[in-house]
Amino acid sequence: MSAEETASLSLREELEADARAERQALLACGADSDLVRRLTDFIEIQKSTAHTPAAAGIAGKALATVATPSSTQWCILSQVNLADSRDTKMIETLFTVAVAEAEETGEPLPAGFIFLGDFEGTDLKDDKEGGTIKEGLSRLFLLLSTKFRQLATHCYFVFVPGPNDPCFAREALPRLPISPVYTQQFVQQMQQQFKGSKDRIFFSTSPCRIRHLNCLMTFFRHDIYASLSSECLLTGGLDENNDIKQNLHKIVLNTIMGQAHLCPCRADHRLAKPRDASLSLMPTPNLASPFEA
Repeated sequence: MSAEETASLSLREELEADARAERQALLACGADSDLVRRLTDFIEIQKSTAHTPAAAGIAGKALATVATPSSTQWCILSQVNLADSRDTKMIETLFTVAVAEAEETGEPLPAGFIFLGDFEGTDLKDDKEGGTIKEGLSRLFLLLSTKFRQLATHCYFVFVPGPNDPCFAREALPRLPISPVYTQQFVQQMQQQFKGSKDRIFFSTSPCRIRHLNCLMTFFRHDIYASLSSECLLTGGLDENNDIKQNLHKIVLNTIMGQAHLCPCRADHRLAKPRDASLSLMPTPNLASPFEA
């Protein structure tokens, strides 16, 4: 069977299943037989037209669209300080490279950009180039609306908060999104300038989980080593301790993977017990990439 015939057959089966379910629901609710008969006639008409070449062509195109995503590439940036105009310039450079590569190779634009905080640094109090998250998002909107409209139209933008970002109950885990006081203006401006962009902008929690095709990605912006080192005990001689210190990143990674938990510490005021399951790593990832601050 061709792709169009397969799509047509699948469409007919779905319509028949929907008709049976709807009829049973109406009869169970005590609907009169005339209403059921008219509904059945309507479904029969839909079935008779579902296998036409035009309907099959539409179904085939829809199936092809779902089966072939626009892009499988995601750009991930860690420790993006939106309050610093210098970081905005680096983001502009990244956008320029992404657009240039798409034009040169003919490949689609990246599926999206993932920004990990802290978005407002604590070392910019005396820096004239510093600012606030709201000002940084305004610069980002200006960048997208003037130079990179194609990115704003087709790509997703995900913002994962860091430990020092302005969130409600900032020390709690999982960490809540950045307060809407700082982000609402940016979302509204993007929605006014680019229709439908509100559905592509996410100020997420931390951890953040993104499912793309058959891939599940988890992003967690937190100083896990600091949380673990306050409770760890290094035993053995001096040489063994030196080896441990040289391989701390491996020890931390093995601890997280072995416990299947993003923050395997004893329960304290930071861990919200009802939400502890959101910190679990199930299924166990086959790739982990720690970012050193």
